[in-house]
Amino acid sequence: MEYTLHVKERALLLGLLPKQGDVIKMKVIKQLLDRIGFDKDEIASLSIKFDSSTGHTTWSEDADKGVVFDLDDIEIEIIKTALGEIKDKITIDQLDLWELFMA
Repeated sequence: MEYTLHVKERALLLGLLPKQGDVIKMKVIKQLLDRIGFDKDEIASLSIKFDSSTGHTTWSEDADKGVVFDLDDIEIEIIKTALGEIKDKITIDQLDLWELFMA
């Protein structure tokens, strides 16, 4: 299934996906992280910057047109499971991501 993910959704997913699990699941997660992560060209073209003093990441919203990712059923289930684990403590920043995958 195709999903258009912008910088914010991609960054949230990078921090949300499980950091441990069985070998098969972790291989799928690693591949997913590699796909949705940012390469140096994207970092430059989107002007992505991390401020270590505040912990905030900024980017050019005008340049952020989103990237279409074709996610398979296993990847979607991993994302939905991760979102399900935060459903009672979701932040306003995560709400759009929740609605994209869970609505």
